Amino acid sequence: MQGMRAAILCGLRDAAVERRLEAACAHFGGARIVTAHDTASLLRGLGHPELAVVVADLKFGETDIFEILRLVRARPDGGAIGVLLALPAMETDPAATPTGSRRGRLGGIGSGQSIDYVAMARTQGVAGIIPPSLDTDDLLALIAPYIRERYRQVR
Repeated sequence: MQGMRAAILCGLRDAAVERRLEAACAHFGGARIVTAHDTASLLRGLGHPELAVVVADLKFGETDIFEILRLVRARPDGGAIGVLLALPAMETDPAATPTGSRRGRLGGIGSGQSIDYVAMARTQGVAGIIPPSLDTDDLLALIAPYIRERYRQVR
């Protein structure tokens, strides 16, 4: 495990979630946060050789959580990488379902139907949803299995 530093890629606009991730990483001596500031840095981060977890907003720059899922799954080790969807407080619909679903309109579909993005994300393989109220301990519980798996792979 020498030199191993599992990476957590953040494509977030909500700095509070990123701070909680940093606090959770303190439990893993070698884990570190790789922050994406735009689409290009997010795409570069997805190629990180020690990537263990991706935490991203529904839409980040010119990409979205569904494109991130496709890119992660295309990696040879993609099945072992967790992809988590963060729901910032300012974007959580007050009429959301009890499961914390975020609803909105999918641009260009023309039907005007409300789309449950959280359900879509779960269906397509998002490993977990990070609601705005999730504390550091709960966040640690979500990311820990992926970091442990990354460490196990290099032993």
